Amino acid sequence: MGAGKILSIFAGIITILSTYLLVWFTGSGWGAHGVGLFLNVIDIFQDPATYNMGIPIWAVYIVAAGAILFLIAGLLQLIGAKSKAMAIIGSLFPLTLGVIVILGAFNLSPGILTYLDFCLNPLEFVPGVLPFNYELAGVSIGSYGLLAGGLLGLISGFMSRE
Repeated sequence: MGAGKILSIFAGIITILSTYLLVWFTGSGWGAHGVGLFLNVIDIFQDPATYNMGIPIWAVYIVAAGAILFLIAGLLQLIGAKSKAMAIIGSLFPLTLGVIVILGAFNLSPGILTYLDFCLNPLEFVPGVLPFNYELAGVSIGSYGLLAGGLLGLISGFMSRE
């Protein structure tokens, strides 16, 4: 098995775990995680005016489509074990979100996390355990996981599959 396949599989696993089981950032006492984003994407299609964030309604649908692509990014990275293009496409979304959250957490881009409020959800699968939230240097560990999964997947997209 080639190094590209192995890295793509690792990237997919890290991205899936970081997306659905770890918190990316917290706000208003709630955590941002993949299941909360999934539930809120459903709400966005039902009532887009609540999530307009000062942008036109048609742009809210584009943001929702990007959120859906982000939610399946780990699966795309796993498919990337066969196709380099899928590994690269699947890596761009978690890599971008990881960078945005880390920049927002360090206040290098003030106010950017307010645009990600639709990711926040009070849902806990196992109260106090899942989704797991541990802050490392002021940033939740899920953001580092997204960044790591995105980088590994992007690197794997340029490596051999054999």
